[in-house]
Amino acid sequence: MEPTIAYKKDGPHRGPKGSTYSYKGVSDEATLKTLLSDGWFLTLEDAINPPKKAPSSSIEDLLREGELSPKQIAEVFEVHVNSVHKIKREMKDAV
Repeated sequence: MEPTIAYKKDGPHRGPKGSTYSYKGVSDEATLKTLLSDGWFLTLEDAINPPKKAPSSSIEDLLREGELSPKQIAEVFEVHVNSVHKIKREMKDAV
């Protein structure tokens, strides 16, 4: 990996629009991965104005994050069960 710099909001360095930031030099993938998971960014702009969290991409993520109401969970479950039954019928008919 090419050496790079990781940035984090707040720190001893003055940034744009009155912000402050910290930075660290990084030369290996493991350290970079750890820093990125700990709130560091690859650009100063993202560190100062972090991008909004991307929407969850799966039902499992939504359930884990508590973003589904009990009614929505029941609806998801019903759709899943109906899909399983439909696949079973199609497989039985194909035999």
